[in-house]
Amino acid sequence: MTKPTKRTTRKPRKGPATEAPPAVPDFCGFRCPHSRFPPADTAGLCRTMAAVFCSKLRRLVSKNAPCAAAKPPGGA
Repeated sequence: MTKPTKRTTRKPRKGPATEAPPAVPDFCGFRCPHSRFPPADTAGLCRTMAAVFCSKLRRLVSKNAPCAAAKPPGGA
């Protein structure tokens, strides 16, 4: 009587095809993968960030506002 052998399976590779895209948060902030620092002329000298540049919308958005990029088109 022979012992059953373990069948080895390969784990899927983690690469560009298997990685999930970063999640977009509910509110605008610097944790979003689409956020960038606003240009220096709009941020002011004190650098208190009241706005975030959204690279997906290509405009300044209010920090801590609900994400406009996550809403479906049509506003529903």
